[in-house]
Amino acid sequence: MYVLKTFLLCAEKILDLLSGKYTFPEFEKELHKLLTELGKKICGIVLKEFDEKIYKDRKERKNWIVLQKDCERTITAKFGDINI
Repeated sequence: MYVLKTFLLCAEKILDLLSGKYTFPEFEKELHKLLTELGKKICGIVLKEFDEKIYKDRKERKNWIVLQKDCERTITAKFGDINI
């Protein structure tokens, strides 16, 4: 749902650009913000799923010890800080 909402907002920004509401640099800045947030959201979802997969599959974490579970962590990625 979040992805669809973001793409609809992108389409709205395109229409705003074409109607003269934005200059191209302003449009580019707005689009960058939307897509960066989308990237962060997608990466957060993927990281959370990957974390669960490793936790549940003992073969994947052979010789690992789980010290903490269900604690918030922050990962710095190209899209910015991602909290999982």
